[in-house]
Amino acid sequence: TAGSVLTEASALAWALLLKELLSLRAGSEERRQLAKFARSGELVSSLLTNLFHSLDLPRASSKRAEHNPSQRRLQDVAASIGSMAVSRLFAIEDVFPVSLDPETDQGAQMYLQLYCCVLRALPASARQWFSEIRDRHLSASIEQFTVKFLSPHLLAEEIAAVQRAQISDDDFTVNASKGTGDVVVTYKYEEAKMQMVIQLSPYYPLRPIAVECSQRVGISESKVRKWLLGITVLLRNQNGGILEAAALWKENTDKMFEGLEECAICYFVVSNTDRTLPKMVCGVCRKGFHHSCMHRWFSSSGKSNCPHCQSAWTTYKSPKA
Repeated sequence: TAGSVLTEASALAWALLLKELLSLRAGSEERRQLAKFARSGELVSSLLTNLFHSLDLPRASSKRAEHNPSQRRLQDVAASIGSMAVSRLFAIEDVFPVSLDPETDQGAQMYLQLYCCVLRALPASARQWFSEIRDRHLSASIEQFTVKFLSPHLLAEEIAAVQRAQISDDDFTVNASKGTGDVVVTYKYEEAKMQMVIQLSPYYPLRPIAVECSQRVGISESKVRKWLLGITVLLRNQNGGILEAAALWKENTDKMFEGLEECAICYFVVSNTDRTLPKMVCGVCRKGFHHSCMHRWFSSSGKSNCPHCQSAWTTYKSPKA
């Protein structure tokens, strides 16, 4: 539970899960399902809370790390972990014999590799956990430590992934600049065109990502705002990289141009959790919803009515041909 100390068994279980997540192809169904499992309940929040309950990070304004051997050990380990390849994570010589004592090299490796893997594999979950920390001194210490030792490597990975993908065709391009740290997404549909700049913060992934429109042709201001909100939500909530969010946003925008109606709960055509369409239709207002969105609605509200028209829920059945 939150506030307790990690056990060796739970640490090893997380190490196996996170390494498997990172080894799966980005955007694959297997990776989405495993990330969905990891995000269920309070699993990630509990892991990170317990992890930093055990680690003794210096306060953001403190300089005691310079004279404290355990603090120097944490910093030395963190400096080597940020750029570590997935195949090298949780190597036997680094973390075995298993120790959860942060005063040992193995303990420091285990704690910080777990944290770095969560930032890489489950950035949205890490961001949500960080935003909910109420201890300002703790959050400042975590942010300072992350920005100094891990964020630069994570940002470089995102930029490199976009550059390797080389997504460039007539209607959709994604380019990245290593110098500015910006990702530029250009979308075209017939005569309409929009260019967005995704600005990766130095605090990535703990702080939200900013998106702005740099160019638009044949697209109304209201639609631009809607599209910016859509990709911002994807970047904030999905446990994946910039490329995955951009690809899902394009898929949704294509479907809207094709005339498909969005879900009246999440306002996406294609669900960002299971890639389904809003096929659950209210028998009264005829608004469509994703099954996953309706499941969350029924569970969280304790009601059995339509979230749009508030009438008692009945499923619309199209007349037989």
